Amino acid sequence: MSRSLWLRFFAISVFFALLLSLFYLRMIREVTTRPGDEVQRSMYLFIARIVEGHDYA
Repeated sequence: MSRSLWLRFFAISVFFALLLSLFYLRMIREVTTRPGDEVQRSMYLFIARIVEGHDYA
């Protein structure tokens, strides 16, 4: 594979990483800053606690 092809793959991967990061930040901001929807916020926090509470091993 040529060097220019590797650079294209790298540029595409960086673009998608930034795109996903912006998407995740927008979702987190929407969940945590919505003042009138406490039930939805608590549900997201409950799901996050379940997902992060298990051991990966």
